[in-house]
Parts: sequence; C-alpha cells; structure tokens
Amino acid sequence: MSKEKLNQEELNQIIAKFKHFFKNEIVKNHIKNTEKLVSLKEFNLNPFLDVYKAVYLSGKSDAKSIAKALVYPRVLGTSINTSFGQQLQKYCSEI
Repeated sequence: MSKEKLNQEELNQIIAKFKHFFKNEIVKNHIKNTEKLVSLKEFNLNPFLDVYKAVYLSGKSDAKSIAKALVYPRVLGTSINTSFGQQLQKYCSEI
C-alpha cells in the first residue's frame, strides 16, 4: 500500500469542503433543533430537580436560571455530539 502525500491545493480543497459541510449540515441542523425548544412540551419537567439544577448552575432559582438549566443540556448535550458523528460519517463517505 503506497502512502501518497496530499499537496497543499488538495488539502485546501478538503478544508474548504469541510467548512462548507460544517456550516450547512452541522450548524444548520443544530439551529433547527435548538429552535424546537420554544415549547415547554419539548421538556420533561421535574419540579423536584429543576430548581436544584438552576441553583447548582447559577446560584439562583429565578425563572431565567431555571430556563438555562433546562435549555443548556439540550443545546450543548449529547444530541449535537450524536448528530455530528452521524453527519461526519456521511461526509467522510462522500469525500
């Protein structure tokens, strides 16, 4: 098996394709999924833990802190990691 090195132009093309992929697949889907969170129906509320998580996160139990404790895990949690992994597999097979 020969090991050919890519030239700079080929590397630049791969980087440009990945930037396009990341912007148009990963970011676009992440925004779309985040926008789904405008409804309380999207959350499994736990009145025993939601206030605790808010206080743990911010030291406060006001509405904004509770909202952050509910939204942050959804926006920054496993779903973006799963989506990224699936989309990256698709990207690699296409490239």
